[in-house]
Amino acid sequence: MPDLPKPVPLIQLFQNTLAEGPPSGWLYLPEDYTTWSEQTPAYILDDDYFDEIDDDDEHEEEMERRGLTEVVEGPILEDILNAARRDLKADSFEHLLQALTYYFRFDAFLPALDALDPS
Repeated sequence: MPDLPKPVPLIQLFQNTLAEGPPSGWLYLPEDYTTWSEQTPAYILDDDYFDEIDDDDEHEEEMERRGLTEVVEGPILEDILNAARRDLKADSFEHLLQALTYYFRFDAFLPALDALDPS
């Protein structure tokens, strides 16, 4: 199993994505989305990481052991953040986090800031 790359704070990942474009790879965050915050360690696992994995089950077990879950692929993260800024006028980390969390939970873009869960 390859070592995980060094994480960055989630707020830095958001800033980098908006300024430089999407990260190449998949975003992994702690399983409990209610704990996500500006300083949450965000891991981007790229193709090089996955090329070193011999067994997908072993990878899933390792992520579970570390308490991490796959959230979205880099280009989707960029879409979520850009849509929140453009369509919802999201202007804070909390608004962007709300958009990411909504997408993670419901596989849909946030329809409005502070939107209720879909029924």
